[in-house]
Amino acid sequence: MTDPTDAVSGLREVCELNMSEEIQAELLRKIPEVPEVTLEMSGGSADLEVGQTARLAVTTNVFDAAITLETSGSAAAELTVCEGPGSLEGNRLAVSGDDATTPETVTLCATGTRSGDMSVSAAVAPPAHSHIGWNQSPTLLESDECQVYAAFYSDEARMLRDSVTATFVEEPTDEPTEDATATATDGDLPAAGSAVSASAVLGALAFIVLGALVTTVGLRRRS
Repeated sequence: MTDPTDAVSGLREVCELNMSEEIQAELLRKIPEVPEVTLEMSGGSADLEVGQTARLAVTTNVFDAAITLETSGSAAAELTVCEGPGSLEGNRLAVSGDDATTPETVTLCATGTRSGDMSVSAAVAPPAHSHIGWNQSPTLLESDECQVYAAFYSDEARMLRDSVTATFVEEPTDEPTEDATATATDGDLPAAGSAVSASAVLGALAFIVLGALVTTVGLRRRS
C-alpha cells in the first residue's frame, strides 16, 4: 500500500495487525536465495531384494511448498514418509523448515513387491524475490494511488527437478547340482553309506583277478 495520508492514517495499523514486521521477516527467511531439491538413495546400494524397503532421501530448502513426486517403472511402489519433517498427501510432499539457509531432509520409504526398476522424481517451483508481481488498482484516493500489493507467480518460476532409481531383484535360490561321483545302490559294494568312485571299484576288481592268477601259477609249479 502507499504511505498513509491523513485520510488513510489507519491503514498502517491495519497492516500491523494482520501482518506484523516479525511475520514479514519470517516469510522472507523462508525464501531461499539458492533454492534446491535433491533425491538420493539413503543407506547404501540401490539394488535391493524384492520385499526389502528402499529409503529415498529428499533434501530441500524450499519449505511449505508442494513438491510433486512421481513414481514409474515395473517395480513402482507406494511412497510413505518414514523420517523427517515432511507430510505426504497423494503425490505432494511438503517439507517444514524455519530457515532457508539450512536445508531439511525427509526420508521416503517404498517396499518392493516385484522385481524391476522403480524411478522416483521430484519437482517444485520455489518462491523467489524476483518472481514478485506488483498489482495496482486504478482507483485514486485524493490523487494518491492505492491498493498496491504483491503476488507470487509460480508458473513463471523455474522448476527444480531431481530423480533417483532403485532396483528390486528376486532373491536367488540354490539349485541342486548333480553329484559327479557314483552313489551306492542295491547290489553295489557296501561303502558305509558313502559314495564309491568307479576307479575304486575297478581297482578292487583288478586286485582280486591278479591275486587269483598268482595263486594259480603257484599251484602249477608245485605240481
